[in-house]
Amino acid sequence: MADVYLAEKAEARGVFRKVALKRIHPHLARDPKFVDLFIREASIALDLKHPNCVTVLGFEEIEGGLLLALDYIDGVTLEEVKKGWTPGAASQVLLGVLDGLAAAHRHSKGAIVHRDVSPTNILIDRDGHVKLMDFGVARAMDDLSVTEPRGVRRYAAPEASLGQAVGPPADLYSLARTCLDVWGVDAPLPFTDEAERVEWLECRKVDWKAVLKPISTWLYENPEARPGDAQAALNECENDLSVDLVAGRRELQTIIEQNSGGECSDAVPGPRRTRVLEPVTSKSMEKKLDEHRRWSGVWVAVSILVILGALIATTMSVLNQSTSHPANVKSAYPLVLDALLRIDSKPDASVRLDGTPVGETPIVIKASPGRHDVELVSGEGQGIYRKTVYLQPGPNAEIYESFK
Repeated sequence: MADVYLAEKAEARGVFRKVALKRIHPHLARDPKFVDLFIREASIALDLKHPNCVTVLGFEEIEGGLLLALDYIDGVTLEEVKKGWTPGAASQVLLGVLDGLAAAHRHSKGAIVHRDVSPTNILIDRDGHVKLMDFGVARAMDDLSVTEPRGVRRYAAPEASLGQAVGPPADLYSLARTCLDVWGVDAPLPFTDEAERVEWLECRKVDWKAVLKPISTWLYENPEARPGDAQAALNECENDLSVDLVAGRRELQTIIEQNSGGECSDAVPGPRRTRVLEPVTSKSMEKKLDEHRRWSGVWVAVSILVILGALIATTMSVLNQSTSHPANVKSAYPLVLDALLRIDSKPDASVRLDGTPVGETPIVIKASPGRHDVELVSGEGQGIYRKTVYLQPGPNAEIYESFK
């Protein structure tokens, strides 16, 4: 939906700070639906301030282009952390995301349902701090009459998959499903009754039971059987878990280093609701121009990047290593992200990307942005699925195929 750039924001007395700039794709800027999603993300994020949610610093419309400025997070997404999990590190992630969700579910201006809790929307920085991002498909509780499915289907609560109205319990289901996926824990989801949940829990490893016990109650098919919201779930977790937060964070730092080869990706943020951007009028123009001057280097850099986008995509490694800036631009250099594509199927299938075998489902593929041919071959001889996709930088819509 958007391109993300790494930039520098001018502060007082020549001080600059790294920020992430999120700019809606030009071809989507003409689509009212995508523009509405982008503005909703900005309005939600500007109103939500919490240590476990990525902070939005500003929202601007420059020459018809929408730009969101966010805190730069030097870390990785949960999607990238595949191995080395310990109960202590897992608890750190769980409590961090819960804390961020609790701020949304019990916000002073009305409860907000994220609706897209998934591994790609949870960030962990180098110091082991957990951040929830991307409230682009979030809804206020008073707006939940809108029931169109949103987010990644694999992690959606049963009621969301059926197109029913969702509340905070749906976010808890998605978080539990996300955690089990990342930690490599199998479960016959969703649970239909207490006996099924208890039987599953009894078969888990002893040292993991304390972590899995509270989240198992979030996986009921009936949303009324789950905790009412993230704060209620957090209270239950704090009763069940005796967590050494310092030790847990150290374990998480170690895991991040192991999974990123010592270097974190340039992971970038996202955000909460309730503020409408006022249009620029003649009376406010002077004030706006002052604000624009502070970001002028960034806007120039973005304009250059749009023109040279194709070239940038092919020379990402060179640009990431470069420390020079364009003449008279004291701010930005681009962060060109790999495209991430999750592919899943039932039953499992072999996956080829542009004719090259890349593994079996479920799988997350990193590829260059642009056109790619995806092919799934069922191992049980049930068919072949082919699709041409056009990938954008960052996470893309999941491909799921059911062979019958």
